[in-house]
Amino acid sequence: MSDTNVGRNIWFTSVSTLIPSGFTYLFWIVTAKVAGPETVGTVSSLVAFSLIISTISSLDIHIGMKRFLGIATSRKDLGKFKQILFSTITFLLTATGVTLACLAIFSFSVFSIFSTEEQYYWIIVLMVISINFNNTLTEALISALRSKALISALVIGSILRFPILIVAVYAIDSVDEGAALSYISLYMISAVYYALYMVKYLRGSKENGLSNFKSNLKEVLSSAVAGWIPHLINVLGSQLSIVTVFIMTGPVEAGKFYIPQAIFSLVLFAVGGITKVSHPLIAGMTKSDDQVSFLRNSLKLAYLITSPITAPLLFFSRDFILILGPQFISADITLTLFMANIPLAILSEMVYYFAYGKGDNRIVFTLGLFGNIPRILLYFLLIPIWDANGAAIAFLVGTTFQFAWTIVVVKRIYHIDLEYDKYIFLTTFPLLLGLLTWLLVVQYLVATCIVIAGSIITFIRFGLFTDAELETILFSIFPERISKKMYQLGHLLLHKISKN
Repeated sequence: MSDTNVGRNIWFTSVSTLIPSGFTYLFWIVTAKVAGPETVGTVSSLVAFSLIISTISSLDIHIGMKRFLGIATSRKDLGKFKQILFSTITFLLTATGVTLACLAIFSFSVFSIFSTEEQYYWIIVLMVISINFNNTLTEALISALRSKALISALVIGSILRFPILIVAVYAIDSVDEGAALSYISLYMISAVYYALYMVKYLRGSKENGLSNFKSNLKEVLSSAVAGWIPHLINVLGSQLSIVTVFIMTGPVEAGKFYIPQAIFSLVLFAVGGITKVSHPLIAGMTKSDDQVSFLRNSLKLAYLITSPITAPLLFFSRDFILILGPQFISADITLTLFMANIPLAILSEMVYYFAYGKGDNRIVFTLGLFGNIPRILLYFLLIPIWDANGAAIAFLVGTTFQFAWTIVVVKRIYHIDLEYDKYIFLTTFPLLLGLLTWLLVVQYLVATCIVIAGSIITFIRFGLFTDAELETILFSIFPERISKKMYQLGHLLLHKISKN
């Protein structure tokens, strides 16, 4: 497996995270402008609740299968890949059906916590089904090193959300239900597209997909269930915040909390792309040195890309949040608190999925506990006091606890010497530059350009962004002919900056 293939997979996976996150942010801007924070809060709470139900119903089988799909891909065993995927989908169909039936039976008590009618049941059904199968097929494509196939469906689905929003609101005569249907349409469209692509991809294998069904399902379930509880704790730690804010303070505060959290996820697009790839990739590596080398390189890349974006959002949170309208102004502190998570979350997330890829489920479990148990407990203590800001503080406390334990795990359990001085510099320089522009009252968009450009130039000058990394990135993204021309220009530019 070449470095170029790995680089391409990381790049396209990162873009597949960035595209829906970016378009989703635009979607919420439009929804907020049209309907206000109340609709944003209601729909985001339904989405969060559906994600929790999806995680419970699937037993995280889509994550459990990645380790074995990654091994099959590294061995170029398409038949085994097909058998594992078919076993996973068969189980998922059954589990999802049983979960939705139980939800229908107990729907009255479930929906009573939302203080609403059972009118949203059909939306949750569509969300759970779409999320489950979209997640499974997405992870299958990533494991097959076919993440480029994710892009087209995400672009089409993200754009179609906007006309669907208008038509749905008019046809259903309910802003909340129309917005919810529009939101989930992306997952429905992409799931269908991925299914068709995967059918075409698997035509190269003449194996019966259901051969060795029991043994394959047993392996996948064993891996999935071992990591299911820690991942469920992670999902509860992130999604329960929105639901709790909605229940305790109402949909308006839930909307004001959700937008900063969505921006937080958007900023972490590079981290999301790397971690999705790292699980099956690390599982397919036979040498520990290769695994550690991948962790070091990917951590450096994640900090290099993410830190310059974080600083402007941290210091100019009010200006960025006002893009959604003056009714969201009180969410500026919430956004600042979420941005404070970023440097800690990068290391925590990368090591978490490093442990996942190695199959160290006990470490994954403890990392999840340290991060999310404090969050869940503090949600119920702080939200009644500080509303959305209380939830953001709880989230930050959980991230800090997980970060502290991550340092212990890296040093005492894995005995890895990470280059913390590099990560500290990659974090602190953009922050200092952001602080300077804030103190000088620079216009926030101009300040953003200064921070990003200044950080990149400085990283090059200090040798933190090298010629080899430029080559890897360009040849991972573009065709070879275009990459060569861009590399020649980039090489001269890097050489000039580094020598000045």
